[in-house]
Amino acid sequence: MATASTTTRFFHASCTAQDSDHGHDASTVTQKPAERPCYRCATPLPYMELICTNSECNAVQSIAPGTNYYEVLGMSPEPTFDLDVKSLRNRFLRIQQQIHPDSFSHNTDGNQVYAQQQSSLANKAYSTLKEPLSRANYMLHLLGSPVHETESLNKQELLMEVMEARELLEDAQTEEEVDDLKAVNDGRIQDAVKGLTAAFKEQDLETAKTLAIELQYWIRIQNVIRDWAAGKPIVADHV
Repeated sequence: MATASTTTRFFHASCTAQDSDHGHDASTVTQKPAERPCYRCATPLPYMELICTNSECNAVQSIAPGTNYYEVLGMSPEPTFDLDVKSLRNRFLRIQQQIHPDSFSHNTDGNQVYAQQQSSLANKAYSTLKEPLSRANYMLHLLGSPVHETESLNKQELLMEVMEARELLEDAQTEEEVDDLKAVNDGRIQDAVKGLTAAFKEQDLETAKTLAIELQYWIRIQNVIRDWAAGKPIVADHV
């Protein structure tokens, strides 16, 4: 049987991995110059330009210092939780078309190295911002209120709800039962995401942090539901 301490220990392990992913960006939104020179030909370029606009150069630029994932994908540097994920994907694909490393595979003058770095960063930015949980944790990090591994949910009622969900999954015998549990859990996730949207809009970081921790639990339940199979044991550390 799951216990509150088991659930809390799992959250700590998950949170540590997430915190370690935020090494690239500055923790706050910083003022940056409007331009920077091309490293090869010194043509003045918009600060976030990926490729030199000088037709005789066309050099892929190095990663602009001090940028966050929003800027990497061509958005305002001010973090926002309420994103159009389809638009986000379109931005990501346009960037990858410009600087995909395969386009520079026969290039030996630095373009391939910078293209690989830019492509890797765009991938990381997109994978972080497209999912509500990682986006919320990233925003909290940027805004100076990150979720640390020592923090856990102190709402006993919610912890009991998580344990009950796990026990119901353990007892489930049919796909129909699991589908019902999935519908309930999907509703919990939607509620948490709506709450995060409102909390970030109101700049209520304490509430946003609490909801991010709650969402972490429901996402783990969601993952267990996806992996469910009749007679397959549920590992305690997974929820």
